Amino acid sequence: MTQAKVTIIFKDGRTVAARVDDAKGHPNNPMTAADFLTKAEDCVAVAARALSADTAAVLTRTVNRLEDLADITELVSVIV
Repeated sequence: MTQAKVTIIFKDGRTVAARVDDAKGHPNNPMTAADFLTKAEDCVAVAARALSADTAAVLTRTVNRLEDLADITELVSVIV
């Protein structure tokens, strides 16, 4: 289950609530190509080991076609 609910109660008493039943990327709420690219860029920006822009681009392209890889050797070679 990937439900999430957030409720914010302001000092003046106003309340704002939001609920998401399926997180972005869940099969019921899939990411668009643009969503995936943004997430990949955000992850690269905070990675423990800095990646060059070229490496990040290759990594993103490789992950995008993960299902087509014969094994993970190609993916590992990008990040090692």
